[in-house]
Amino acid sequence: MGLNKDIRLTKREEAIIKEVLEIYFKSGEPVSSRTVSKVSTLNLSPATIRSIMADLEEKKMLFQPYSYAGRIPTSKAIHYYVENLVDIEKLPSTEKDYIVSRLCRREEASTVIEEAVQILAELTQFMGVAMIPSFEDVEVHTIHFIPLEDTKILCVIVTKTGFVISKKVPLDEKIPTKVLAKFADFINDNYKGFSLRRIREKVIEDIKQLEIGNFLASVSSIVNDALYCEEGEVVIEGTVSLLKRFSDPREITTLLNTFNDKLLLLKILSSCLEIGNENRGPVVLIGEEVLPGEDNLALVGFPFLVGKRVKGTVGVLGVVAMQYRHVISLVKYTASKLEERLEYLSLGG
Repeated sequence: MGLNKDIRLTKREEAIIKEVLEIYFKSGEPVSSRTVSKVSTLNLSPATIRSIMADLEEKKMLFQPYSYAGRIPTSKAIHYYVENLVDIEKLPSTEKDYIVSRLCRREEASTVIEEAVQILAELTQFMGVAMIPSFEDVEVHTIHFIPLEDTKILCVIVTKTGFVISKKVPLDEKIPTKVLAKFADFINDNYKGFSLRRIREKVIEDIKQLEIGNFLASVSSIVNDALYCEEGEVVIEGTVSLLKRFSDPREITTLLNTFNDKLLLLKILSSCLEIGNENRGPVVLIGEEVLPGEDNLALVGFPFLVGKRVKGTVGVLGVVAMQYRHVISLVKYTASKLEERLEYLSLGG
């Protein structure tokens, strides 16, 4: 992630910060020099360890929440650990087989992503998350228009990668079923395999070829409303598991509001995706990097391809004191197998 290029630690400092972090990840409590001395393999006295921890505090790697307490690692320290000190854990074959078997149960792209999110939530006991930024550039397989009550219609878009997008669209007048079917056939016959963005451009140019009488204006409005999916999609699972880690009612309320705010989640996961595209690797966001004003959230994400062009991100949203070594391995492996399954389905598998 390249966030800690300017940090310089001695070998002793690296060893101590690693031990402090791994103790903290297990307990979630401030870590004292006495605790470190009991588990350290460095054969250093508690006084020496205390001195090194004081140096690390000066370097903004640790902080003391209150007098006479141990120290807590900062986001700077966790990033340094993830980028420089952690060896990515090799997942056991049983866990790998479980992930693959679960993903292979699903035959539609959207349910495969939902399954991946459920797997991550289950195996980490945190929140599993996934995001696809936009369907605008996804290749379309078929489009259907279904009349509903009054003047509304349901637009069902099936992408080449197997996603099913449904949108209710209000119109100014009721359009006969045969006119909607004729319009859908026109799109499916002429623009199959085009992106939604390209379909809109072409339909606006070619729609006058359709012989649909006085309904041309209403059908044209469908192009702008129904065939537009800029917003993207978010999938989450495991909200209750994550909220169990928090005790402050106000904090829980803030988190619930965040998890119910699709646009905010899209913004958080989009930032994760942008960093992942630059690094081509796992992304770890800590505290306020995830959500302003919240210091006990951490996000581990990894990008995946949806077809040839569109990227999404899948990951785990948990507390700062998580087992990063294991969670990063889980997310990375799940993302790779998710991408493989989506590719298989896009080829008609």
